[in-house]
Amino acid sequence: MNYENIRTRPNQFLSVTCLYVEEFDYLLSSFSSKWQSYYRIHTIEGKKRKAPIFNPEKDTKTLPTVEEKLFFILVYLKNYSLQEMMAASFGFSQSQASKWCKTLRPLVFDTLKTLHLLPAKEGHQVIQILTKLNENKCFQDVTERLINRPSDQDVQQDFYSGKKKAPTIKNNLITTENQYIIYILALQ
Repeated sequence: MNYENIRTRPNQFLSVTCLYVEEFDYLLSSFSSKWQSYYRIHTIEGKKRKAPIFNPEKDTKTLPTVEEKLFFILVYLKNYSLQEMMAASFGFSQSQASKWCKTLRPLVFDTLKTLHLLPAKEGHQVIQILTKLNENKCFQDVTERLINRPSDQDVQQDFYSGKKKAPTIKNNLITTENQYIIYILALQ
């Protein structure tokens, strides 16, 4: 999976990340500073450094640029692939994929929170978001999202979907006409 190549194909970029290139660039501007602040005082494994590094822009071996880091985690979150598949697609080991997922996921959510792009968690916030976005039309849908299979037998039965033939969580979504998710509620 090559970020530079896929970026030149907008339709493919949208299908693997769920973002247009312009939206990716907007997210990248904030994500980049979050990454540099984190990497300055933490290692990829999440351990605190003995002393902060002075060049947090320094490339890492497996995902050299900040763009590739953001691309990696967005592809993971969009497709919810096995880490082994992500590792094979990006050309490194499963353990590296696991480290990157653990490190980058909180940074993406922190970035989305900073940019006020996270969906509402409570119903009364929906009106505020619709007003802010100047939207007067929204759509509601319930979708089943695949999850990792729980290890407990009783919990497995609770999350099993006969329709998908796999463990899922039902999500209640409210979106705008241009598919911006303004509310999400996970149902069991």
